[in-house]
Amino acid sequence: MAHLRLDDQKIELSVGELWIGGDGDAGVRFGAAAEKGTLAIITVDPRGAASVRRATSGASVLVNGVALGAEPAPLLHGDRIEVAGRQLRFSDDRKAGSTTVVPAFEARVDTAATPTRGRAATSGGRLVSLVDGREYHVPSTGLQIGRDATCDVVVPGTDVSRRHAEVSLGPAGYVLRDFSANGVHVNAARTGDAHPLRRGDIIRIGAEEFRFYADQPSVAPAEVPSVAAPPRGALPMVLLAGAVLIGATLLFLIQDR
Repeated sequence: MAHLRLDDQKIELSVGELWIGGDGDAGVRFGAAAEKGTLAIITVDPRGAASVRRATSGASVLVNGVALGAEPAPLLHGDRIEVAGRQLRFSDDRKAGSTTVVPAFEARVDTAATPTRGRAATSGGRLVSLVDGREYHVPSTGLQIGRDATCDVVVPGTDVSRRHAEVSLGPAGYVLRDFSANGVHVNAARTGDAHPLRRGDIIRIGAEEFRFYADQPSVAPAEVPSVAAPPRGALPMVLLAGAVLIGATLLFLIQDR
């Protein structure tokens, strides 16, 4: 069964249409919405497939931050729908069922194929999906990854836990924490409970992969060793001593002749 979540409210979806907006007849009504009338319509067909469309051409409806056009957009588990400044999360219980524990598999790490990893600064952390190119920034509260629609990064699959992993910023940099039954792989090797991340790491959760990025740390310029300057007055004394030595040598040579 598919449903929407608005704040702490769970709204079950059945076959047919669900109207969303500021109108009193809407199935999901925003009482304080500036825009009145029906703004968006969610349709569920007999097979259980759901889609969302704008109710009028002037309505602003976003799915995962992208504004809808004239055509309806299919809804997938974990999609975020924004209407009149309010956010709803779409969840498909068929994708959020129980977790199936798969046999542990330790992949051999091919060091030649492992990307070059540089140090990461403690800012600008983000994951980039290698499936669809979508980018997820790591907030100060941490980036939640899992099968549940409330996660920041939703990864469907029975081998993915509801709350599978989290990327957070610690005192020493970004850390990947594993809360799952089936584990997380970084650069084809299964990680422990807390794994420090470096630039270019490939994170695999279920059937999806993400590349981790962060700002490059600022490198202080190398210090050039300084040469101690001679004490004040030392240089004239050296020149005077040299002149005296040269004069004495010339005088000796003249007398010798």
